[in-house]
Amino acid sequence: MGFTPHVITVVVGEVVIPFIIMYSFLIVRHCNKNNVIFATGAKSSVSRAVEDIDWDSFTVKGTCQEIEKHNLWLTSAPDPATVRLEEVLEKALLMVQNSQKNYFYKCDQLKSIRQDLTVQRIQNQLTAKVYETHARLAFDVGDLPEYNQCQSQLQSLYAEGIEGCHMDFAAYNLLCVILDFSNNRDHVSSMSR
Repeated sequence: MGFTPHVITVVVGEVVIPFIIMYSFLIVRHCNKNNVIFATGAKSSVSRAVEDIDWDSFTVKGTCQEIEKHNLWLTSAPDPATVRLEEVLEKALLMVQNSQKNYFYKCDQLKSIRQDLTVQRIQNQLTAKVYETHARLAFDVGDLPEYNQCQSQLQSLYAEGIEGCHMDFAAYNLLCVILDFSNNRDHVSSMSR
């Protein structure tokens, strides 16, 4: 699975719109090589076989040397001049880990690092360290949606054989299950009073 992009063509009325869906696991889980059914009922078909696409031609190689960079939503193809090199991303991760700034700043920086890794299709120990760092920070402040997003990516990375703190995150998952069970039990007992 990983970060493999998928090419689809969406037909809306008479308009044909080609898309490259990169890193969207929600859509990837609901598609096969022949079609995608969207929640709205629109139907699209893959314009060509996924195996026939040269994914390297879509991969961005960053040239940016800035360590600190705010996270911005991509609204167009990423500009290599704004994407950091892997060596710079390592320094950016160290900067976040050593920072005394608040969670929101660290979260913004980590999302920016994650985005730069993703658009360059980098999946290695650095990627795992970034997601592990972000997951731990999110867990510590109780940001469970962000934690779950990181944990989902970590499971994919670990399944691909990328080394990381597998046991630590198995324990975090167990804690989440226990806390969720405990919270649900408390809600049920308070409703019965």
